[in-house]
Amino acid sequence: MTKNYLIDNKVVFYPNEHRLVPVGNHSGVETSLNLPVSRCLLLLIEHQNSIVSKDDFFDKAWMQRGTYVTANTFYQNISLLRKGLKSAGLSEEIIKTVPKKGLMLSGDVKVELYIPSFQATTASQSEKPASTPLITPGLQKEEKGITRKLNLSYRYKIGMFVISIIFLSLLMSYPFFVKQQEKYLDSYKLDSEMNGCQVYTPKKDKNLIRYVEFLQKNNITCLGSRMNTLFITMDKSAEYTSIIRCDSATISNDTQCDSEFYFRGQNEK
Repeated sequence: MTKNYLIDNKVVFYPNEHRLVPVGNHSGVETSLNLPVSRCLLLLIEHQNSIVSKDDFFDKAWMQRGTYVTANTFYQNISLLRKGLKSAGLSEEIIKTVPKKGLMLSGDVKVELYIPSFQATTASQSEKPASTPLITPGLQKEEKGITRKLNLSYRYKIGMFVISIIFLSLLMSYPFFVKQQEKYLDSYKLDSEMNGCQVYTPKKDKNLIRYVEFLQKNNITCLGSRMNTLFITMDKSAEYTSIIRCDSATISNDTQCDSEFYFRGQNEK
Protein backbone atom coordinates (compact mmCIF):
# COMPACT_ATOMS: atom_id res chain seq x y z
CA MET A 1 0.00 0.00 0.00
CA THR A 2 1.29 3.45 -0.92
CA LYS A 3 2.30 5.56 2.07
CA ASN A 4 1.35 9.20 2.10
CA TYR A 5 2.53 11.61 4.77
CA LEU A 6 0.89 14.46 6.68
CA ILE A 7 3.43 17.17 7.53
CA ASP A 8 2.70 19.47 10.48
CA ASN A 9 -1.04 18.81 10.06
CA LYS A 10 -0.91 21.24 7.12
CA VAL A 11 0.27 19.52 3.97
CA VAL A 12 -0.03 15.99 2.59
CA PHE A 13 2.92 14.62 0.63
CA TYR A 14 2.03 12.05 -2.05
CA PRO A 15 5.38 10.43 -3.00
CA ASN A 16 4.02 8.41 -5.93
CA GLU A 17 2.32 11.47 -7.40
CA HIS A 18 5.13 13.87 -6.44
CA ARG A 19 2.64 16.38 -5.00
CA LEU A 20 2.27 18.56 -1.93
CA VAL A 21 -1.39 19.26 -1.14
CA PRO A 22 -2.58 21.67 1.61
CA VAL A 23 -5.35 20.36 3.85
CA GLY A 24 -7.91 22.14 6.00
CA ASN A 25 -7.90 25.93 5.93
CA HIS A 26 -4.13 26.33 5.83
CA SER A 27 -2.67 28.77 3.36
CA GLY A 28 -0.76 27.42 0.41
CA VAL A 29 -1.37 25.92 -2.99
CA GLU A 30 -1.05 22.43 -4.41
CA THR A 31 2.53 22.06 -5.63
CA SER A 32 4.06 19.54 -8.03
CA LEU A 33 7.66 18.39 -7.47
CA ASN A 34 10.07 16.99 -10.00
CA LEU A 35 11.18 13.38 -9.44
CA PRO A 36 14.57 14.03 -7.76
CA VAL A 37 13.05 16.67 -5.45
CA SER A 38 10.27 14.26 -4.46
CA ARG A 39 12.81 11.51 -3.74
CA CYS A 40 14.89 13.86 -1.60
CA LEU A 41 11.84 14.79 0.52
CA LEU A 42 10.86 11.13 0.90
CA LEU A 43 14.40 10.30 2.03
CA LEU A 44 14.27 13.03 4.69
CA ILE A 45 10.88 11.78 5.95
CA GLU A 46 12.01 8.13 6.07
CA HIS A 47 15.08 9.19 8.08
CA GLN A 48 13.40 11.68 10.35
CA ASN A 49 15.41 12.55 13.47
CA SER A 50 18.62 11.53 11.70
CA ILE A 51 21.00 13.21 9.30
CA VAL A 52 20.94 12.29 5.61
CA SER A 53 24.33 12.77 4.01
CA LYS A 54 24.90 14.25 0.58
CA ASP A 55 26.17 10.88 -0.62
CA ASP A 56 22.90 9.23 0.47
CA PHE A 57 20.94 11.80 -1.52
CA PHE A 58 23.13 11.17 -4.59
CA ASP A 59 22.67 7.43 -4.25
CA LYS A 60 18.92 7.25 -3.53
CA ALA A 61 17.69 10.11 -5.71
CA TRP A 62 19.91 9.65 -8.76
CA MET A 63 22.61 6.92 -8.88
CA GLN A 64 20.31 3.95 -8.17
CA ARG A 65 18.36 5.01 -11.25
CA GLY A 66 21.42 5.27 -13.45
CA THR A 67 21.77 9.05 -13.28
CA TYR A 68 24.93 10.87 -12.20
CA VAL A 69 24.80 14.56 -11.31
CA THR A 70 27.08 17.25 -9.94
CA ALA A 71 26.95 18.81 -6.49
CA ASN A 72 25.56 21.95 -8.07
CA THR A 73 22.54 19.97 -9.37
CA PHE A 74 21.99 18.54 -5.89
CA TYR A 75 21.93 21.98 -4.26
CA GLN A 76 19.60 23.30 -6.96
CA ASN A 77 17.13 20.50 -6.21
CA ILE A 78 17.28 21.12 -2.48
CA SER A 79 16.56 24.79 -3.20
CA LEU A 80 13.55 23.73 -5.31
CA LEU A 81 12.38 21.52 -2.44
CA ARG A 82 12.49 24.43 0.02
CA LYS A 83 10.52 26.62 -2.41
CA GLY A 84 7.99 23.84 -2.99
CA LEU A 85 7.40 23.41 0.76
CA LYS A 86 6.94 27.16 1.15
CA SER A 87 4.52 27.30 -1.78
CA ALA A 88 2.44 24.51 -0.24
CA GLY A 89 2.21 26.38 3.07
CA LEU A 90 5.15 25.05 5.10
CA SER A 91 8.23 26.83 6.34
CA GLU A 92 11.44 26.49 4.35
CA GLU A 93 13.20 26.05 7.66
CA ILE A 94 11.77 22.57 8.27
CA ILE A 95 14.82 21.34 6.32
CA LYS A 96 17.81 21.90 8.55
CA THR A 97 21.39 22.02 7.26
CA VAL A 98 23.96 20.26 9.46
CA PRO A 99 27.34 21.70 8.44
CA LYS A 100 29.72 19.18 6.81
CA LYS A 101 27.30 16.33 7.52
CA GLY A 102 24.12 16.73 5.49
CA LEU A 103 20.46 17.60 5.91
CA MET A 104 17.64 16.58 8.22
CA LEU A 105 14.10 17.53 9.09
CA SER A 106 13.81 19.98 11.94
CA GLY A 107 13.02 18.34 15.27
CA ASP A 108 9.88 20.47 15.56
CA VAL A 109 8.37 18.96 12.40
CA LYS A 110 5.55 16.47 12.94
CA VAL A 111 5.27 13.80 10.26
CA GLU A 112 2.69 11.01 10.35
CA LEU A 113 1.05 8.62 7.94
CA TYR A 114 -1.92 10.21 6.25
CA ILE A 115 -5.10 8.13 6.18
CA PRO A 116 -8.21 9.98 4.96
CA SER A 117 -11.25 9.56 7.18
CA PHE A 118 -13.16 7.55 4.57
CA GLN A 119 -10.25 5.09 4.30
CA ALA A 120 -10.18 4.68 8.07
CA THR A 121 -13.89 3.95 8.10
CA THR A 122 -13.51 1.36 5.35
CA ALA A 123 -10.63 -0.31 7.19
CA SER A 124 -12.59 -0.57 10.46
CA GLN A 125 -15.54 -2.05 8.64
CA SER A 126 -13.36 -4.65 6.91
CA GLU A 127 -12.17 -5.93 10.30
CA LYS A 128 -15.70 -6.89 11.33
CA PRO A 129 -16.72 -10.56 10.79
CA ALA A 130 -18.68 -11.23 7.64
CA SER A 131 -22.42 -11.34 8.15
CA THR A 132 -25.26 -12.67 6.04
CA PRO A 133 -26.42 -10.07 3.49
CA LEU A 134 -29.74 -8.50 4.33
CA ILE A 135 -30.65 -8.34 0.63
CA THR A 136 -31.08 -11.52 -1.33
CA PRO A 137 -29.56 -11.84 -4.84
CA GLY A 138 -33.03 -11.60 -6.37
CA LEU A 139 -33.69 -8.31 -4.63
CA GLN A 140 -30.24 -7.07 -5.62
CA LYS A 141 -31.07 -7.69 -9.28
CA GLU A 142 -34.38 -5.94 -8.79
CA GLU A 143 -32.61 -2.97 -7.23
CA LYS A 144 -30.24 -2.80 -10.20
CA GLY A 145 -33.19 -2.83 -12.55
CA ILE A 146 -34.83 -0.02 -10.61
CA THR A 147 -31.60 1.98 -10.64
CA ARG A 148 -31.30 1.52 -14.40
CA LYS A 149 -34.88 2.69 -14.87
CA LEU A 150 -34.22 5.70 -12.67
CA ASN A 151 -31.13 6.55 -14.73
CA LEU A 152 -33.11 6.32 -17.98
CA SER A 153 -35.89 8.41 -16.48
CA TYR A 154 -33.38 11.04 -15.40
CA ARG A 155 -31.84 11.16 -18.88
CA TYR A 156 -35.28 11.43 -20.43
CA LYS A 157 -36.16 14.35 -18.17
CA ILE A 158 -32.88 16.10 -18.97
CA GLY A 159 -33.48 15.59 -22.70
CA MET A 160 -37.02 16.94 -22.47
CA PHE A 161 -35.76 19.93 -20.49
CA VAL A 162 -33.15 20.77 -23.16
CA ILE A 163 -35.76 20.39 -25.95
CA SER A 164 -38.14 22.66 -24.02
CA ILE A 165 -35.45 25.33 -23.65
CA ILE A 166 -34.71 25.22 -27.39
CA PHE A 167 -38.42 25.39 -28.23
CA LEU A 168 -38.99 28.35 -25.91
CA SER A 169 -35.98 30.14 -27.39
CA LEU A 170 -37.36 29.70 -30.91
CA LEU A 171 -40.82 30.75 -29.76
CA MET A 172 -39.49 33.90 -28.14
CA SER A 173 -37.38 34.83 -31.16
CA TYR A 174 -40.19 34.23 -33.69
CA PRO A 175 -41.94 37.62 -33.11
CA PHE A 176 -38.61 39.31 -33.76
CA PHE A 177 -38.30 37.64 -37.18
CA VAL A 178 -41.93 38.46 -37.95
CA LYS A 179 -41.31 42.12 -37.13
CA GLN A 180 -38.18 42.13 -39.25
CA GLN A 181 -40.08 40.60 -42.14
CA GLU A 182 -42.96 43.05 -41.65
CA LYS A 183 -40.54 45.95 -41.61
CA TYR A 184 -38.91 44.64 -44.77
CA LEU A 185 -42.25 44.23 -46.62
CA ASP A 186 -43.30 47.76 -45.64
CA SER A 187 -41.04 48.95 -48.44
CA TYR A 188 -43.40 47.43 -51.05
CA LYS A 189 -46.53 48.94 -52.68
CA LEU A 190 -49.49 47.32 -54.39
CA ASP A 191 -49.02 47.83 -58.12
CA SER A 192 -51.52 45.56 -59.86
CA GLU A 193 -53.71 42.49 -59.75
CA MET A 194 -52.92 39.77 -62.27
CA ASN A 195 -53.94 36.10 -62.66
CA GLY A 196 -55.57 36.23 -59.23
CA CYS A 197 -52.43 37.68 -57.63
CA GLN A 198 -52.04 40.90 -55.74
CA VAL A 199 -48.65 42.12 -56.96
CA TYR A 200 -46.50 44.23 -54.63
CA THR A 201 -43.31 45.83 -55.95
CA PRO A 202 -40.60 47.92 -54.27
CA LYS A 203 -41.72 51.51 -53.74
CA LYS A 204 -38.46 52.81 -55.14
CA ASP A 205 -38.93 50.91 -58.40
CA LYS A 206 -41.13 52.82 -60.88
CA ASN A 207 -40.85 50.36 -63.79
CA LEU A 208 -44.04 48.30 -63.38
CA ILE A 209 -44.01 46.96 -66.94
CA ARG A 210 -41.05 44.65 -66.41
CA TYR A 211 -42.81 43.02 -63.46
CA VAL A 212 -45.92 42.34 -65.55
CA GLU A 213 -43.75 40.95 -68.36
CA PHE A 214 -41.94 38.71 -65.89
CA LEU A 215 -45.21 37.28 -64.51
CA GLN A 216 -46.50 36.63 -68.03
CA LYS A 217 -43.25 35.09 -69.27
CA ASN A 218 -43.04 32.68 -66.33
CA ASN A 219 -46.81 31.97 -66.33
CA ILE A 220 -47.11 32.83 -62.64
CA THR A 221 -50.68 32.61 -61.34
CA CYS A 222 -52.48 32.63 -58.01
CA LEU A 223 -55.81 31.24 -59.21
CA GLY A 224 -57.17 28.67 -56.74
CA SER A 225 -54.42 29.43 -54.17
CA ARG A 226 -54.76 31.25 -50.89
CA MET A 227 -51.13 32.38 -51.22
CA ASN A 228 -52.20 35.13 -53.58
CA THR A 229 -50.12 38.05 -52.30
CA LEU A 230 -46.80 38.41 -54.13
CA PHE A 231 -43.89 40.58 -53.07
CA ILE A 232 -41.55 40.69 -56.06
CA THR A 233 -37.97 41.95 -56.20
CA MET A 234 -36.08 42.34 -59.49
CA ASP A 235 -32.70 43.79 -58.65
CA LYS A 236 -30.73 44.67 -61.80
CA SER A 237 -27.46 43.68 -60.14
CA ALA A 238 -28.78 40.26 -59.05
CA GLU A 239 -29.01 37.06 -61.09
CA TYR A 240 -32.28 36.03 -59.50
CA THR A 241 -35.76 37.41 -59.18
CA SER A 242 -37.29 36.66 -55.79
CA ILE A 243 -40.98 36.27 -54.98
CA ILE A 244 -42.38 36.07 -51.46
CA ARG A 245 -45.85 34.50 -51.55
CA CYS A 246 -48.07 35.21 -48.55
CA ASP A 247 -51.67 34.49 -47.67
CA SER A 248 -52.19 38.07 -46.56
CA ALA A 249 -50.79 41.51 -47.26
CA THR A 250 -50.91 42.23 -43.52
CA ILE A 251 -47.94 40.52 -41.88
CA SER A 252 -48.58 39.08 -38.42
CA ASN A 253 -47.74 36.03 -36.32
CA ASP A 254 -50.41 34.06 -38.22
CA THR A 255 -49.29 35.04 -41.72
CA GLN A 256 -47.87 32.22 -43.84
CA CYS A 257 -45.27 32.99 -46.50
CA ASP A 258 -43.09 31.04 -48.96
CA SER A 259 -40.11 32.16 -51.00
CA GLU A 260 -39.44 31.48 -54.68
CA PHE A 261 -36.39 32.29 -56.79
CA TYR A 262 -36.18 32.55 -60.60
CA PHE A 263 -32.94 32.60 -62.59
CA ARG A 264 -32.69 35.66 -64.76
CA GLY A 265 -31.51 34.71 -68.25
CA GLN A 266 -29.20 36.78 -70.42
CA ASN A 267 -32.15 38.10 -72.46
CA GLU A 268 -34.01 39.39 -69.40
CA LYS A 269 -33.67 43.10 -68.67
